[in-house]
Amino acid sequence: MKNVDRDSLTTVTVKCINDSLMIKIPSGQYKTQKTNYVEGFIFSIVYSDGSHISILCGHDAELNIGEMRGSGLFARKSEVKGRKIIYENVKQERVNIFNKAFDLLK
Repeated sequence: MKNVDRDSLTTVTVKCINDSLMIKIPSGQYKTQKTNYVEGFIFSIVYSDGSHISILCGHDAELNIGEMRGSGLFARKSEVKGRKIIYENVKQERVNIFNKAFDLLK
């Protein structure tokens, strides 16, 4: 496994239904998940510490911040190119890098 700087960003491309988003996300070990629903899907990037980023790729749905697993966890909601995007369950020591990634969304 490659040794990555957890305070750096990496670029990923998310293929939605009719377009693609190229976004910067915090580096680190993660896996991707796709949850389908009638008019689209939610693309999630799930980190090994339980923090995650979710992107709504579809219509007629909302992407809301859920109940946090514990205290001291952070979440943020934003929008890029008409797509809803959130991060959740981010620990204090990583919130700055997640905020940096979301500040760069265009």
